[in-house]
Amino acid sequence: MPRTLVVGFDGATLDHCERWAGEGRMPALASVMADGSYARMRSTIPSNSAVAWTSLSTGMNPGRHGIFDFVLPRRDEYGYRVASREDRRVPALWTYASEAGARVAVVNIPMTFPAEDVNGYMVSGMDAPRLDERAAHPRELLAQARSVNYRIMSKAAHAFESRDFETAERELVEVLEARGRFVVELARRRDVDLLMVNLEATDGAQHFFWQHHDPGHPRHDPGMAVRFGASIRTVYQATDRAFASIVQAFDPDTVFVVSDHGGTGTSDWILFMNDWLAAEGFLSARPRAVTSAGQRLYQQAKKRLSVPARQALQPLFGRMLERVKGAALYGDYQWDRSRAYAHMQPAVRLNLAGREPAGTVTAGERDSVLGEVAARARDLRLPSGEPAFTNVYRSDEVYRGHASGGPDLVMETAPGLHIRSRNNTAQRGFLLRLQDVGMYLPSGVHARMGMVAAAGTGIERLGRVEEADIHQVAPSVLAVMDVPSQPLDGAPFGFVTARPPAVAAAPAGDRHPHADLTEEEEAEVMDRLRGLGYVD
Repeated sequence: MPRTLVVGFDGATLDHCERWAGEGRMPALASVMADGSYARMRSTIPSNSAVAWTSLSTGMNPGRHGIFDFVLPRRDEYGYRVASREDRRVPALWTYASEAGARVAVVNIPMTFPAEDVNGYMVSGMDAPRLDERAAHPRELLAQARSVNYRIMSKAAHAFESRDFETAERELVEVLEARGRFVVELARRRDVDLLMVNLEATDGAQHFFWQHHDPGHPRHDPGMAVRFGASIRTVYQATDRAFASIVQAFDPDTVFVVSDHGGTGTSDWILFMNDWLAAEGFLSARPRAVTSAGQRLYQQAKKRLSVPARQALQPLFGRMLERVKGAALYGDYQWDRSRAYAHMQPAVRLNLAGREPAGTVTAGERDSVLGEVAARARDLRLPSGEPAFTNVYRSDEVYRGHASGGPDLVMETAPGLHIRSRNNTAQRGFLLRLQDVGMYLPSGVHARMGMVAAAGTGIERLGRVEEADIHQVAPSVLAVMDVPSQPLDGAPFGFVTARPPAVAAAPAGDRHPHADLTEEEEAEVMDRLRGLGYVD
């Protein structure tokens, strides 16, 4: 079985990779591109990391794997909860490999908490609240991780919120280097057939430094760009060095480099989805039950205080903050008068009778209401005159399968548009400029087009090839390893010469005990997601 390495350059764009590899700044990636094949790679709709990484890892679309976001609707109430690996309904490529007798090492892949009882090693990704026994398999791996100062996630987002770009850059690189050291130690053992790791710093760099990288960005400051204009490139180069060290330690037969999506700069226009739905008559709210001063208090507490600090203040301000929090999200909506609502993605969920706690839209009305919302979405324009949504899809046009928890309407946004669920600022409206609302959001957001590069056994040397799809990654890796799977949504890349073996039975269920998140753990994860702009 070929020793196979899969490395995520999270959020990396092919434009950046081609440019800096061509300039000699990313020699390890340049070697893969020169010796094999590479392409742009379409991500999921929306290009959310939880959705994209699960699709990449399983070869199946969200309608079958069941992960539609980092959060999923709560049962019997409006609002959402943090999703976990246990919400995934289908096996991942490492599960198939384990069942086939291969040994695997999986590190820092999103939506892998709690860690699976794989034949080998696993350390959970960013959905793990902290580095503890549930985030590592076997548990003995924790000591090794802690010895190199391994962290689930950097604190770059907190530094960015404070405009401390020096610390943000340092945090990204230091956490990346520690993760690289940990993976190199695993790789040197050469006792696994599949090594898969996500090096996520490239995505963080684009979120926090695009304004300095791009002279056309609305927040670009030429003076700040003198110091931080090359920060994205610096992190890409550090990622390439970590990748080179892993390759040297593991000596793989086949290498895949993948990104779950791409990135782009923001326009710094914000669309508040629920306020837009309310303005269009699909969502009804009572007069605010809390004062604007109280709302601002909650927003500042959420933004400025760490989770432990907010918990310490709970005895003093807990009741008021919780009241404000409820109203800030869904607590003041009149559900018996509402037909649709949104979470934190460019997507809409109907208030469907029999599915939602106080649903109003009947099965017979579903198509007509979806048609109404879709028509209004297509008509929505930015101040420039361009459409706010470049494409509007019914869920069955994007997703195949019957997994619950997903939206009913999915949109692709104009490049760089910020999406939030609810406007809790002092400035009224649903489409506002960032500078007018006093918010400080990342200057880079996800774009749908990521990249893939591969070389080695089972890979043709074709150079740059036509656009690929994210659902092709898992079947390609399994084909190269000669590991059978159930029928997947994707086929191997055209440059993969190995063919998938016969269809396999579904792997046995994971034996890891169920691990519900406590309120504190869910708050930790939400705080992390909030720092990246993924949730309100």
